[in-house]
Amino acid sequence: MVTRAEEIAYFTHAAKRPNLHDVAKLILLQGMRPEEAMRLRPEDVDLERGTVHIPKGKTKAARRALKLRAESKEILARRVAAGTTWIFPGKNPARPLSKLNCPHDRTLREADVSFVLYDLRHTFATRAAEAGVPLATLAAILGHNNLRSVIKYVHPSEADQFRAIDRLDTVPGIPAPAAESRWAN
Repeated sequence: MVTRAEEIAYFTHAAKRPNLHDVAKLILLQGMRPEEAMRLRPEDVDLERGTVHIPKGKTKAARRALKLRAESKEILARRVAAGTTWIFPGKNPARPLSKLNCPHDRTLREADVSFVLYDLRHTFATRAAEAGVPLATLAAILGHNNLRSVIKYVHPSEADQFRAIDRLDTVPGIPAPAAESRWAN
């Protein structure tokens, strides 16, 4: 998972590399796999409805439509307006991620951080879970068939775990702990 400080440092330096910046933002904002973002075509984007269609994937669940967040919609609107065949044009659509490795590595060095692009997807999943998105819904957004897969993506912080326990004291029907333990003598 990428921390907020790492995210800020990374995107400050990634701004010099528009393709990397925009792909990384789509991963972080939408939970897309890097290769899903890199394989987008203008016809996959419906700006009027505010959605993007992921047409290919390793499973049926991976082929899905996502509602665009505001910043994602701005990125894709700008790129669709460019009038290219691919949203992220490159030399080899069969290996779309190969053109991101060097710019990503340079950006990491400049920002003095260390993570792989896929970690942004884990960050999206963790933040969504922390915001209360049900795991079944999150699995669908991420394009997973089952909850076991999505659980690998969510990395709850200790603070989030503590807040979850604190919330139990406010839920009707869940008794608060007794003042004295029945095991005490």
